[in-house]
Amino acid sequence: MNLRDAPIRRKLTVAIMLTSTVAVFLTAAVFVGHEKFRWDVGILTLMLIGSLLVARAISAVLQRRISGPILELADTSRTVSVNRDYSVRAKKQGNDELGLLTDAFNQMLARIQTQDEALRKNEEELRRALQSAGAAAEEVRALNAELEDRVTSRTAELAAANQELEAFAYSVSHDLRAPLRHIDAYARILEDEVEKNPADARQNAGRIRQGAQNMGRLVDDLLKLSRVGRVELKPATVRLNAIVDEVLAELKPELANRDIEWRIAELPPATADPGLIKQVFANLISNAVKFTRPRARAVIEIGAEPLDGATAIFVRDNGVGFDMKSAQKLFGVFQRLHRVEDFEGSGVGLHTVQRIVQLHGGNIRANAELDKGATFHFTLKGIGAARSANEK
Repeated sequence: MNLRDAPIRRKLTVAIMLTSTVAVFLTAAVFVGHEKFRWDVGILTLMLIGSLLVARAISAVLQRRISGPILELADTSRTVSVNRDYSVRAKKQGNDELGLLTDAFNQMLARIQTQDEALRKNEEELRRALQSAGAAAEEVRALNAELEDRVTSRTAELAAANQELEAFAYSVSHDLRAPLRHIDAYARILEDEVEKNPADARQNAGRIRQGAQNMGRLVDDLLKLSRVGRVELKPATVRLNAIVDEVLAELKPELANRDIEWRIAELPPATADPGLIKQVFANLISNAVKFTRPRARAVIEIGAEPLDGATAIFVRDNGVGFDMKSAQKLFGVFQRLHRVEDFEGSGVGLHTVQRIVQLHGGNIRANAELDKGATFHFTLKGIGAARSANEK
């Protein structure tokens, strides 16, 4: 309360004392009944009424100057607390101590509002930063996964290339040297026998030619295998039956004097590199022709059938077959399951077939039984796509 309110407070005290005094005089006048006091009582009564009016006025002034600002501060505090709205301000009702308190309260609200706005802004920036960081982290994870896939793929390719390099080194040191040793040995014998025994000389000359031919075939197979690793696929929609017809036409000289029953079914179209797919059929069909030589009547079947949810092309024969215990070596480089004396070959053809099929997103497998024939199945990723396009 302001010091200027002290006189008012004293006046209020005096008014109360006067009221008490008038009450005493009225009591005395009633009991004494003296005429003299009646005028005094009237005067005192008027004074009492005036004092009461003054006290009421003073009370209203005090309520307006003290209680009003305090209630205003209380209402403002309640609004801020409930609504978290720091933009509201208490109404200043004077320049006294309560007015100064109101100013201080409003300044405090202004500071809190500024800090709250700054905090909200920082929270929004932090939220955006976290979102950006999350997106960046997801992108980094995706890039890492892609990098790991590439590294895995390149590692597998490198391992396969190293295996082929080792096999190539073995071939150069062994398979290529063998025909050369034969050529050298029979050439020396030929020098000694050319005049003494012309018949033996001719036989040895034939062996020299055979050795040279074997070496030539091996070199050709190596070149084909090396090209498969570097070739760029040129896919196109091809009719597989037309490819089979081309291969059979090229094998016609080898089919002379052979009794072969061909069972060729309608094959689905495929999206593939025509040259490479022709090489697949050439290897598989020539193998079927070769390994059915001991049969009086060979049966070679070419067709398509479902296999593990995909359409597989197969080449089946009734030839000598092989033991499935050795099947894991079948697609290795320079791996042969039969003696060179019985069946010629370099051991490169089936590995080349496997590489071509894998380049087309497919797989190849073999099933056989010794002396009862063999079946080779292969799938191509482009068979289903070409068939769907054809159906449309």
